Amino acid sequence: MTRCVVLTGYMGAGKTTVGHALAAHLGWRFIDTDALVTEMSGRTPAELVGEGETHFRLWERQAIATLVGQEGLVVATGGGAVTDDEARAMLAAIGPVVLLDAPLEVLWERVRGDARRPLARDRELFAARHAVRRLLYDRFPLAYDTRSGEPAAIAAEIAEDLTKGGATVSVALGERSYDVVVAPGLLSELPRHVPGDPGPCLLVTDEGVPAWHVEVAVAALRLGGWHPWLERVPAGEASKSLSWAQRLYDACARAGLGRHSPVVALGGGVVGDLAGFVAATYMRGVPLVHVPTTLLAQVDAAVGGKAALNHPAAKNMVGAFHQPRAVVADPVTLLTLSEREYRSGLAEVVKYGVLGDPALFEALESGAEALEGRPLPFLSHLVARCCALKARIIAEDEREAPGGPRAWLNVGHTIGHALEAVAGFERLTHGEAVAVGMVLEAEVGARMSLTEATLPERLRVLLRRLGLPTAPPALDTESLFEAMRLDKKNRGAGLTAAIPTRLGEVAVWPMDDAVLRQVLRGAF
Repeated sequence: MTRCVVLTGYMGAGKTTVGHALAAHLGWRFIDTDALVTEMSGRTPAELVGEGETHFRLWERQAIATLVGQEGLVVATGGGAVTDDEARAMLAAIGPVVLLDAPLEVLWERVRGDARRPLARDRELFAARHAVRRLLYDRFPLAYDTRSGEPAAIAAEIAEDLTKGGATVSVALGERSYDVVVAPGLLSELPRHVPGDPGPCLLVTDEGVPAWHVEVAVAALRLGGWHPWLERVPAGEASKSLSWAQRLYDACARAGLGRHSPVVALGGGVVGDLAGFVAATYMRGVPLVHVPTTLLAQVDAAVGGKAALNHPAAKNMVGAFHQPRAVVADPVTLLTLSEREYRSGLAEVVKYGVLGDPALFEALESGAEALEGRPLPFLSHLVARCCALKARIIAEDEREAPGGPRAWLNVGHTIGHALEAVAGFERLTHGEAVAVGMVLEAEVGARMSLTEATLPERLRVLLRRLGLPTAPPALDTESLFEAMRLDKKNRGAGLTAAIPTRLGEVAVWPMDDAVLRQVLRGAF
């Protein structure tokens, strides 16, 4: 669980009352930065602001700096603390920043006429300042509406979200063993999981990762003594290329990375694959830390050591095995995903239920609608459960030996990867392609008498409830066959797939071409 929590929000949002309740709930100390400023300066915030807001912000930064590195704190900030870049960076590194919010009229009614607050005397100025700060407040994924809830109830909800469902999963690979740590708020504690003595590191992200996550990672690394060299690549599969790998090699050299300098991958599967490939090959291999920010990456792509680049002929054709030193999965990052990207990740969760965890599949069936609200405790649990299953498989079969269980992880991927390639990696997300691939491969299995007859329809029903497609877009069947022939699982002339035989069991089996063509023709 996280070590500290930071509460921010506009005046009247309830930072002090909720903060006291949260501290009591967790058994932590409550710190009000305005009170700390008064204690340190001998003057109230209003008096300091009277001498100029810049003067007050200087004292505020000094007060916040004293809290960096402490544990067991609930910190309530002044409403404008997050407008100061240096203060915001320190707050991000102290702990997850939680926004307390309410409609403007509710906030005004709570503070109107308060002699201690100059803004509480002027409705127009109050609203104007709120509009400016709103742009910053909207960055924070953890937000709680305080308009009607009792402080104790709101505090209990925050505590539940930030302390439940986390876990540490060990990937047992001898000297290459590492931990997958899952817990809300971990991004603020990133330096605790980066190996080696602080120095230069390469932080790779893409343009689709929200600015706040990047800001938290950079601030945490810097305050942990690291010197992160930030490289952003374009979002999308096109970045998984040799040309972008070359640019990152150049960045490594400019940043002064040596044999023991880490590469940190902050993002989804594309960032993880690209950064992992660079870490595997720069100076014959440097430490790698995955910080997955998508559901698909947290439950699957960041664990297992596969790194790859795309080739025009097939996805992931050029690659390497390079195990990370740590995987840091913060489910708070999942709150900022687009609806489509979030649902795409759920396809991989379904996959784990299919290949080895029937109870997980059944939990999804019973809780599909609840997942729409992205409940953090449930998401933390799902991520940890999928990672634990994958860790067991990786420990048994690190490099996907012929006939080994790692091939089971490719349920839905033989057809899914072909769908992605033929569609040009644009029309379908990876998760959508896997969802369709699972249904079609299960249907092939059923017609070959390998798969339990009820499983294809059961899959369709669950995937549709989760908002995922179960049929492909119109594509050329022969092009799909050609793409599938390049699949790495193939042995000899046949097309091989990890076919679910029944819920929780998989067989890697050659598909009958005639049956496959029949299923594909019926799918379009």
